[in-house]
Amino acid sequence: MEDYRNELELVENWLVFSGIQDQSNEEIKHGGVYAWFDKNINSYAFLYSEITGYALTWFTYQYIETNKDVYRVKAEEAFTWLTEQALDKNSGGFLCRHNGNNWRYQICAFCNGMVLNGLCNAYKMLKNKKVLKSAINVGDCLLRDMQKDNGSFYSKYDPLSKKASNPGGKWSLISGAFLLKLAIGLLHLSEVTSKIKYKLAARELCDWGLEFQKENGRFETSPNPHETFLHPHCYAAEGMLVAGKILNEEKYLQSAHKALLWISENQKDDGGFPSYFSEGVFRKETSPDMTAQVLRLWLMLDEFQRPKIDFSAALNSILSLQCLNKQTQAYGGIMAGDAWFNGTNKNKDFAGVHINSWVSMFSAQAIRMSSNSKIDPFHLV
Repeated sequence: MEDYRNELELVENWLVFSGIQDQSNEEIKHGGVYAWFDKNINSYAFLYSEITGYALTWFTYQYIETNKDVYRVKAEEAFTWLTEQALDKNSGGFLCRHNGNNWRYQICAFCNGMVLNGLCNAYKMLKNKKVLKSAINVGDCLLRDMQKDNGSFYSKYDPLSKKASNPGGKWSLISGAFLLKLAIGLLHLSEVTSKIKYKLAARELCDWGLEFQKENGRFETSPNPHETFLHPHCYAAEGMLVAGKILNEEKYLQSAHKALLWISENQKDDGGFPSYFSEGVFRKETSPDMTAQVLRLWLMLDEFQRPKIDFSAALNSILSLQCLNKQTQAYGGIMAGDAWFNGTNKNKDFAGVHINSWVSMFSAQAIRMSSNSKIDPFHLV
């Protein structure tokens, strides 16, 4: 395995020091994590609760790996922003996006599931009872307001009308396979509270999600059952793998393994993995975050279970989009690939422009795991 310490240090420093986690004096922003930095217009995108939840998990993972206090400080800032700025106090859930002026006033199941796991991780690190209380509140919001009788979840909840819905039209607006990743936070909350209802909810979710998986391992992720987007496909596999490990449930482990086998057989010549499958054909687009998702799944399997892939080529494909522009807000971060810009903004190519927070977190974790694959399943970002 090649030595990627220099590249890893760059991306980790970007996540901590670049300003992608807001460090301004504005209370509405400070501690929240932006979706990306656009170096063409020298501007950050919206503040994102989902990604701030990911950051809580990543900070915890980094603290365990490095014992650097900066990660505790960053986690405290992220928790403060979530609970003082993003929280809808009536429901206990977190609003999804803030554009610098206003909130998008809705609660997203997936965002809140990622925040939930982050809060559980932060509670273990910070030993702060307020963090645990917030985790319980958001877990109860998910079960009370968004989980269906069949174990699935509605994708959205309006805290004003108190109605849950699936707007539809794309993979993130349906009760889809991507929601299987919520099982991680629910199982984590069950562990820290010793309350079985969260574990049961996770089991019901995973059992429901199995019906989206084809015999060859592919998860149907979109309203069109013949389409799969690699990003939510891996979310589904991540939820299944962690649930299988925590619950010692073979059918979930087998599901995750099959999901990985399906994509591993289709590695591209440049080392990345194709992001879109439609009507029996893979398209050419890819992105580092999705390749990193595949690599983390691969590393979390026992060695004898790992399918054949070119791991070094995959890591190099990720690092080919590491930004080496010496601008402070950009240097060292990982840019989103063309998979994120296919089908939208067709007259404008954003690939190589957006230095992206979750792309960088997923990639940094995959790089660090390449030299030490042992990981607490709850630390999977």
